Amino acid sequence: MNENPYIDVPRKRGEVKALVRQIMSDWPEADGYHVIVGGDPMDFGLPMQSPYDGWSTIYPDRMILYVTGMQYWQTPAIMALVSHEIGHIVGDHAGGASEDEFQNHWDEYYADEFAFENVKHHYGFVPASSGLWLLRGFVDWYWELNSLTHPCSLDRWERLALNGYVPSDYHQHLQALGLDTNEGDRYDSLINH
Repeated sequence: MNENPYIDVPRKRGEVKALVRQIMSDWPEADGYHVIVGGDPMDFGLPMQSPYDGWSTIYPDRMILYVTGMQYWQTPAIMALVSHEIGHIVGDHAGGASEDEFQNHWDEYYADEFAFENVKHHYGFVPASSGLWLLRGFVDWYWELNSLTHPCSLDRWERLALNGYVPSDYHQHLQALGLDTNEGDRYDSLINH
């Protein structure tokens, strides 16, 4: 088994951009968005983001979808992450966070489920690597910590499990990412209900 569940054939920046554009092409709501891959977001006049490996965000006022750190990711992980951002566009909550924490969290849950439905529609099932962006991307900062804009990753992961998106062998994926959540029994009860 590969030690890094993200690893696929390494892509060049242009290949990542082409893949992101291809994913976006299924959604007319994303027409007109410019894709920027990699580099320092401040070089493009965009605000600095958390420096974890692999993330994307949208800037609807400038019609930009920015992605970075994904050149080694498997396609389902890229598709899920980009589709999450498209979910914000399609769900009409791409304008940024409001002051309503409950609404912001609901918008994130919607975008997560939108992403996994898109992956499921594309492949006919949810490949194991699809959910790892959520675990890897936010675990160090937001595993059990809610913010005004995002529910904690644990709640997001549990919600995905309840809706059948979490693979039954998720423990191996958590271990491959070096994550020890001490939540095995709770996950088992969600997945094997």
